[in-house]
Amino acid sequence: KLKEVKSMLLASNIPDQLLKLAYEPILKIATIHIQEKLTYYEFNYCSDFILVLHHQIDFENVTSENIKEYMFEMNFNSLQFFKYLTFDILKELETQENNIQKIDVLYRLMKNYNQKQSRNFLKYKTNLPPLKDQIINWIEEEIEYLTKKIKLEANQLTNISNNEEKIKFLTGLSVAQLSYFFGLLMEVGIIKHKNQTDIFRFISENFKTTHSEKISVDSIKVKYYNVESNTKSAVRGKILELIELTKF
Repeated sequence: KLKEVKSMLLASNIPDQLLKLAYEPILKIATIHIQEKLTYYEFNYCSDFILVLHHQIDFENVTSENIKEYMFEMNFNSLQFFKYLTFDILKELETQENNIQKIDVLYRLMKNYNQKQSRNFLKYKTNLPPLKDQIINWIEEEIEYLTKKIKLEANQLTNISNNEEKIKFLTGLSVAQLSYFFGLLMEVGIIKHKNQTDIFRFISENFKTTHSEKISVDSIKVKYYNVESNTKSAVRGKILELIELTKF
């Protein structure tokens, strides 16, 4: 069985790095010498590894995916194999457009790895955590890192937005005249928005006068509900100017 598994792996088209990893337990049995120390635990794992591959794998259809599946199931928890698997994940993440999509991929992979069967009672490296734990912990750390990165980028954008001075239109009308003019626009149906507070806020955020860089919502509201006669006259004059312009 050992010879058949060796031949099968060597004849396959799996990447050299994966072949080298899968070949490790086989070499320990195939090249054992009386001078070398091989514990019963190591011998037991390597023998079991060979038997499982021989029993489960399709000799006619050896792929990287099914080799990785069997190695995961056998709890082949070497750091080199862990790095091999995480490198594949990183390559997949590189194809995503943004961090949100990367997190979505990581959650999908974590679900898949959680659902996979893996031996816990026997592992390749006794001094290392089970492979399943290594992978899931690594994915969780990547998700946490990307989540923090998204929050940091969002905070930076907010700070930039807050620091940028908003462009406001300079009007030749006074605050009282501007609020009255917008009131007329609402009354004749040019502006059909029903929430007056939204209109006041719009004026405050988008207009400035020659005497006032910042117009408060409260100031607009007071002048909107208390229109003086001179304000009406001034706005009427501007409207007449507009009417005159429409004659040409």
